[in-house]
Parts: sequence; C-alpha cells; structure tokens
Amino acid sequence: MKLKIRSVDQLEYEREMNSLERIVKTALANPNVKSPLKSGSDNVREKYINYILPMALYVSEIPMNPVEGFHHEHFLPQDYDKNLYKVIFTRAILRNKREVEGKNILLNTLKRLPIIEVHIDLSQNQVTNVQDPPKNLRYQDIPVPLY
Repeated sequence: MKLKIRSVDQLEYEREMNSLERIVKTALANPNVKSPLKSGSDNVREKYINYILPMALYVSEIPMNPVEGFHHEHFLPQDYDKNLYKVIFTRAILRNKREVEGKNILLNTLKRLPIIEVHIDLSQNQVTNVQDPPKNLRYQDIPVPLY
C-alpha cells in the first residue's frame, strides 16, 4: 500500500477549497438566491463577480451591506466565527460585447451591478438570510481595485 503524504499547507488549502465549494453550493441551492440571479438575465453568457467573505468583514469597495454597529471603510474582528460567511453576487458589465472567461472578466469589467447578498452558516449548511444590496453605494460607478 502506498501512502499519500501531504504537507500541512496542502491540507489547509484543501480544507479551504472544500469550504468554498460548500458555500457556493449552499448559496446556489437556495431558491431565494436562484431567482434574483436569473431575473434581468436574458443572456446565458452573463458574467458575474462574486465575493465570499466572513460575515463580520466589511470592505467599503465591495457593494455590500455594512456590518451592524460599525461605520468605517474596513472592518474584521480577529475573533470572527469561521462558520458564518456572506456571498456578494454582482453582475459584471463588460467594456465590450466579446466573450471573456476567467480573469479576463475582471480585466474587461466596466462596472459591477450588485444583485444580492447571501448569508450562510456552514455549521448548518444553510442560507440564513438573503438581502438586497444597499441602495447607496460608496463607490458607485468608480472602478476600485481589490486585492
């Protein structure tokens, strides 16, 4: 029998990828999430830029609802719950009509239209809340790089 040896870094990477897959599958399995993603989309080639973040994280450059009780540009407490996440779905408006994939979506995006914010509890593998994006966005129509 041949043993497969993996480094701690490899195991951590695999765990994170499994968590990301669970978050995406959980969000997309919810009918309250599917509906807004389909509405307004008459083109099957619609492109999206989505953000998966810890629930307690707030980044003003992402079209998301602010964290309750905190009013700064960026916020992430060090002791956040690693089971609670949010997914910010945005539709990419491309600079031209050509078909792009992968990182070329990011390189060719003129602006993002916020669609929906989805809260997920990984400990229960379920969507706990679905919210509309905020009405007023701090960086509306201003391209802001995110790293």
